[in-house]
Amino acid sequence: MADMGKRWEERVESMRYGGNGGMDAYYLREKDFYAKVLASGERNVKGPLKDLAEEYKVDPVEFAGILDGISESLEGTIDINELDEDSEVDITVDYKKLYYNMIKAKAKWLYGLGEWDALLTAEERKDIKARYIKDNTYFNEKIGRNDPCPCGSGRKYKKCCLAAAEAAMVSAAAMDSEADDDGPEDGDNGPGTVGAELGDENAGPDADGEGREEG
Repeated sequence: MADMGKRWEERVESMRYGGNGGMDAYYLREKDFYAKVLASGERNVKGPLKDLAEEYKVDPVEFAGILDGISESLEGTIDINELDEDSEVDITVDYKKLYYNMIKAKAKWLYGLGEWDALLTAEERKDIKARYIKDNTYFNEKIGRNDPCPCGSGRKYKKCCLAAAEAAMVSAAAMDSEADDDGPEDGDNGPGTVGAELGDENAGPDADGEGREEG
């Protein structure tokens, strides 16, 4: 019976109240999963769900949850509501999408992993971050510096998104110039880039593994 989606929802609810070590412990296990996947350099993860869960040292329900989290960073789709422990998993990770989505999720403990160094160059990561700024900032010449910011924060534009928007415009211009010179890389529709304000980057496991500060 395909029931992993429901079981994962129940597990999350339990962990929020301290079950299975709580969310802090889960984030550390999630971090270990990504570190292992990135270190392998393999984009394809394939096999029976329960066997993969054992390989990555999580139980099948948590592995389904990890699949749900990575689903927007794949070539193709996966729906954990259609999976059970015996289901065959066959996913291919798009590392650029994954890096972008980790930034989007403000998961500094994941996009800051050292294992990224062997997969994406510093320049590639910088470009992804720059594109994220462009995708997620508000810039409008008709908005006055003292007007309310269009992001809905309630703050003045100059105290909120203006600086990030201006930086995004500079980064975007630089990227457009490079694209004009070199042309887009074949098959690279690529993820965006992060900007000035990522929100609470201290969320998630601390560098010393002490766990996540909820924000």
